[in-house]
Formats: sequence, C-alpha cells, structure tokens
Amino acid sequence: MGKGASQQAEAAGKSVGSKSLTTCCQNDPVKNVLCEVFCTARNEWHDCKDKKPPIKCTRPSRRAEQMLDEDKWKRKLGKALKDSKRYPKGTKFFPEKKIIVPYNKEIPKGKNGKPKWKRTPLSPDKIKKALEPVSKKLIATIKKKLGQKLVKKAATAWMKFVPILNVISTAYDIYDIAATGYDLYKAVDEAMSKYKGKVFQVRPDVVIEGPDGKLEDIYDFKFDDPETKYQDDWSKNPGQKELYDEALGGDNSKKKAKKISKKECDCRDSKRDIRAK
Repeated sequence: MGKGASQQAEAAGKSVGSKSLTTCCQNDPVKNVLCEVFCTARNEWHDCKDKKPPIKCTRPSRRAEQMLDEDKWKRKLGKALKDSKRYPKGTKFFPEKKIIVPYNKEIPKGKNGKPKWKRTPLSPDKIKKALEPVSKKLIATIKKKLGQKLVKKAATAWMKFVPILNVISTAYDIYDIAATGYDLYKAVDEAMSKYKGKVFQVRPDVVIEGPDGKLEDIYDFKFDDPETKYQDDWSKNPGQKELYDEALGGDNSKKKAKKISKKECDCRDSKRDIRAK
C-alpha cells in the first residue's frame, strides 16, 4: 500500500472504528463482501478529501483493488464464493482483470451520426497476436492427446466456453467431456471466427470465474462524492455495460453485469453525505 493509501486508511479507521459500514445483502454473501469493500473504500476516500491540510487521496477504485489484494479480503471473498449457492465449486475472483470481448452488434450512434462509444476496437494485429498462440496451443494439445485423426468429442461442452478469449486457453482441458455433434478441429476454427468483427478490451473491477474459466459474474464499483456531485455510472462510460453483458453471454444469457454503489449497498453516511443533505 502506498503512503497516500496508508494515510487515507488510517484517517478513515480513526473515524469509523470497527463498525460495519453496510448492512446490505445478508442473503448474498458475495455482494455483501463487495459492498463492505466498496463502503470502506468510499468512506476512506471521503475522509481523505476532508483532511486539513489536504493530502493526496488514492482513487477509491484503486483502493478497492488494493483491499481485494489483501489477505483479509481475499479470505472473506473466497469464503463468500464457497458459501454462495450461485457458483460451482472452485470459483475464483479477479480484481481488475483484462477481458477481450468480440462485439458484432451495431454500436449506437448519436445525433451527429458518430458512434456514442469513445472506444477503439483492438487492431487486427493485436487480435491476431492474442489468438495465434492460443490456437496453436489448442491444436498441439489436441494432436498430442487425441492423435491426428478427426474426433467427435468435447464438441458441445467445449463450444459452450469458447466465445470469450480469456477462457479459450483453458478450454482444451475439458476436451474429454463426453459430447457429440462437432469435430474438434472445426470447433477451433469456429471459435477463432468469432474474433473477426469488432473486438474490445475491458477491465471490470471484479471478475468472477468458474473452475473451467467460464465467466460467472462481473461487478463494477460506482463511487460518488455528494459534495462535488460526482457520480460514476454506466452512462458516464458508454459501451461499458454493453461489453460487460456481452462478455457474460450477451442476448443468449440471463447474466448481466452488476454495479456496486452506495444505493445498492446502503452504505452508512459519511460526513460528506451528512453535510450534503
């Protein structure tokens, strides 16, 4: 933890003590822990901004990332994942993990006819660079384990997990799941073809992945400051929610990216909240 973050946490600790900053989500252990992290980081940030003389304050999103890298919060969120009934055994979390998302839908345009998203798709060279070693690794593993002959195995189960690049590299590990209907080599080509359209890179605050690498959930922290009227939200970052939802399966999935905010978490009011009322 940097000096600024340390001072920030110390200042917040003196004003908060050991009291929990949220009573939210008792029936959702994962969201409960993430709300604890969010409300704590938010409170530290607010207290830091009140310091006299002013000190450099760690961005709350950065502070939340630091917290999730600490043993205390790793244990708490790890236990929450085990206790949750939503996720399979072996599910893990990753703060600020980069994900590459193919997006072949039309990008919304403004009144001026220009795309609303201020996002640049990955260049073909970057996509090729990312995909080639993965493709080679898959094919080499298939040949080594199954031989040169064409096989009809793993198809349906394997294809289920390949739309997102970050799990393609783990897909070959489940090649022996019994399934029929596709040739495995053809499945590799079909998987790679998904990345011929627009491809974007995103970095959610928290990614939840199943034991096979499949994306289970995406959470994003939306911090605010009532005194300056600052409020992060999906609308402040056009395309973010759409790409997160697409990473979770798009129109074919009921899973949607979730935001963690003061309202969602029912965070206890900070001094800045009280003054702003």
